[in-house]
Amino acid sequence: MLVRDAGDSWSLVLQTDHGELAGQFARAWQPQPGRMRSLDVLATRHDDGWFIWEKAPGLDAEGRPCNYLDVKIESHIAFYRAAITAIGEQDPYAGLLLSMHGTGIYQQRYGLQPSLVMSLAGDARQLVDGFIAEEESAQKRLAAELGVSDDERWHGYKLLQAW
Repeated sequence: MLVRDAGDSWSLVLQTDHGELAGQFARAWQPQPGRMRSLDVLATRHDDGWFIWEKAPGLDAEGRPCNYLDVKIESHIAFYRAAITAIGEQDPYAGLLLSMHGTGIYQQRYGLQPSLVMSLAGDARQLVDGFIAEEESAQKRLAAELGVSDDERWHGYKLLQAW
């Protein structure tokens, strides 16, 4: 959930609604005709893992609605793994880029967003490191199986970050 303090109220945007908007951007942009279906699936569904959590997101320690950067790491990794599996079954290329999106959040979007920090990641470093290692290994293997070059997958990843 994207949370913004609006003074006397809160502005909340569900991650799944954000995903639908990202999908609209992707369809309007149409950057890679050969991979457009995959990029549409990716953009639209990249935050599907948040769906259950956002039904009852709770409050943070200060009583504010819990922002997506303040989610418990165990939950965050669990729902990213579930989304990577589900979306990868629908479209393996989209699953590959979603895996990069999931690991990228713990690595400041691979240098694209240096200010991005999951607030509780330091308390779960071993879990985070294991997730990154497992997913990055799977990313390399899947890219090779799909015949996706490093340039192509990084281009797709960067497009998602723009959307």
